[in-house]
Amino acid sequence: MKVTWVLLITAGIALAFVSLVAPLIQQQAYFSTSGPAASVQFNSSVPYWTDTFGIPPMNAGEVLQVEASRIGTGNVTIQIVGYGPGDTMPESFTISLDNQVPSVSANLTVHRSAAYIFLVTSYYARYTILVGGVWSVYYGWRVWLYWGIVLILCGVVSMYYYRIIRRKEAMFRKALEGLTPPK
Repeated sequence: MKVTWVLLITAGIALAFVSLVAPLIQQQAYFSTSGPAASVQFNSSVPYWTDTFGIPPMNAGEVLQVEASRIGTGNVTIQIVGYGPGDTMPESFTISLDNQVPSVSANLTVHRSAAYIFLVTSYYARYTILVGGVWSVYYGWRVWLYWGIVLILCGVVSMYYYRIIRRKEAMFRKALEGLTPPK
């Protein structure tokens, strides 16, 4: 029982530490996607399709590299919206792909420290997007903080239960010692 609570508390502290520190590590990262899904068939009832995805927060002054191309006769519009805490007006960029511009490579300097959402609307066309920049590839690890706290709490409960059991065993031994006749 002692091993259990020691392991639970140790694992919880390690998990909480990693979930707090790892998202702070930023490095050059890339994200690639294409769409819409093959199951989407454009016709008069489905003339367009919108996909969304996001990237973790980038620091102000960093360069967001976007390479996009379209396949088909239609248009693709990419809206990049940066939102951060306390922003009353989000930062946004728009990239359009049509018959005149079938592919684009853009370097966009972000002016706010914020996470960025990509809203990609395709009208009778398919697209491929490659996004690069400096952000934390471990940003999603933040959710493990909650599991670390749960493990710590389970370890504390196990430690408390272990101590209660030890006290009961000690009282039981004392009671048995009092029952044995003296020699």
